[in-house]
Amino acid sequence: MLYYFISSLLVVGLGGIVAQTILLRELLIIFSGNEFSIGVIIGSWVIWEAIGAYTGGRWGRKIEKNIGMFVFLIILFSIFFPISIYFTRIIKILTGIPSEIGVGIIPILYSSFLVLLPTGFLHGFLFTLACSIHNQITKEGSSSIGKVYFYEILGTIIGGILVNLLFIPYFNSFQIAIGIMLLSAISCLFLISSFRTFRGRLSLISILLVLALSFIFLAGKGAENIHLLSIKKQWQDKNVISYENSFYQNIVVIQSENQYTFFSDGIPIITTPIPDITFVEEFAHFPLLSYQSPETVLVLSGGAGGLINEILKYPNVKRIDYIEIDALMLKTIKKFSTPLTEKELSDPRVHLHYLDGRVFIKETPVKYDVILLGLSPPQTLQTNRFFTEEFFKSIKNILKEKGILAITLTGSLAYYSRELKKLNTCILQTLGKVFPYKFVVPGDINIFMVSDSEDISRISPSLLNYRLKTNKIRTNLITLTHLKYRMHERWQNWFFNSMKDAETSLNRDFTPKGLFYNIAYSNLLFSPSLKTIFDHAERIKLSSIV
Repeated sequence: MLYYFISSLLVVGLGGIVAQTILLRELLIIFSGNEFSIGVIIGSWVIWEAIGAYTGGRWGRKIEKNIGMFVFLIILFSIFFPISIYFTRIIKILTGIPSEIGVGIIPILYSSFLVLLPTGFLHGFLFTLACSIHNQITKEGSSSIGKVYFYEILGTIIGGILVNLLFIPYFNSFQIAIGIMLLSAISCLFLISSFRTFRGRLSLISILLVLALSFIFLAGKGAENIHLLSIKKQWQDKNVISYENSFYQNIVVIQSENQYTFFSDGIPIITTPIPDITFVEEFAHFPLLSYQSPETVLVLSGGAGGLINEILKYPNVKRIDYIEIDALMLKTIKKFSTPLTEKELSDPRVHLHYLDGRVFIKETPVKYDVILLGLSPPQTLQTNRFFTEEFFKSIKNILKEKGILAITLTGSLAYYSRELKKLNTCILQTLGKVFPYKFVVPGDINIFMVSDSEDISRISPSLLNYRLKTNKIRTNLITLTHLKYRMHERWQNWFFNSMKDAETSLNRDFTPKGLFYNIAYSNLLFSPSLKTIFDHAERIKLSSIV
């Protein structure tokens, strides 16, 4: 009996970490979350675990050797796991939020609190109930707590390895959840040999039902059908033609007529065959026209879907190194190939590299004329690493003497909130710590161009237009009139005047101020009631906490 009980503890630990990981991942996809969101979600799980553990502890003292209750709760936990996944995917429908719209901290808080209630509560309940049962079986007193904890943690370690290396890359969430149901039911079968009570027989029936249902769904297409149905609900009946998970992200492709939109963790990043013309043309041509005859270009993420196509228009460009950390993203783009992406990714001048951008920068022997950072503003610690002083210093080492680095940040042509001012000032000052010269193209998306050469601060619409004509580059948007408008002195003056009263610190790897300001700005858009909390949080120093 004790051996079978220990086996079930391993399954409880394994099932707990798998459920926590999958539900956390699903919630992050729905809400396009970051590390702050992870903290909120894990906090909700911990609260329900604690409540469940307290409840289980009180029940355990009142029940004599209740293996039947333990088995029943394991089965109940495994049943609620796939239900919680489905509930997560339709949470925006239930709250009336369109699938493409981001949300603030408050919706993440109450949504995660509701979604994690059954699984978190039951998992906590099972732990303290297991401690009581172990003591009743072995009569070891308080040492039973340590032993139950050890076996459950051992299962947690095994589950953590499996969910990241095996489950997520090769199975959808419902297949994983139903697999946990099957494993839980099998482990519980070994505990029913001593059941003679009505509750014991009821547990046996429950186990057999779960086994039968799990086998049917895994052997047939049940799990896949529920998965597809929930995706359709999640994206509110849009035409989802691909849904895949990698180690790094969730990738979704939606087709509307002949247009493909690629989403990374719920955020649209690429549209093809008709791209975001304003963004790709401005982000490509402003820096490339600012450098006389660029030959080597480095694109750090976001190149496919228009940006590389614009770079290829330059006759002197001999080499484009394109970096994407996730090979699955480009694999998916190639799977739904269009003339635009096929041209970009098949050109012999384009060299694809599947690795972390910072690793590539440290290892590459190539010096570049222009480097384009195609990542979105620092929404996570992962992306913030590409907006820090340390990163900009490493970039400087691989730029040629008059080379240019170009990045983009959220901007505005109407109004800068305090948070948006601080975000832009923080990154601009961090750039200024490394590069002495800069040129800013203000807009709804600001383009920051920096260099060691004073040439970047002397560019003009007429110079860029001359180079555009000399290279015989055809564009849909970039004309002399457009260049004059976007580079007009009044926008420059307005932008820098708006930034004057913003007091910030530099963005560094271990002091991610850029991430903080970006989260504060996003919170202002979706949960303005929490603005005061962020204002106070900014003034807190780590030393005062310690």
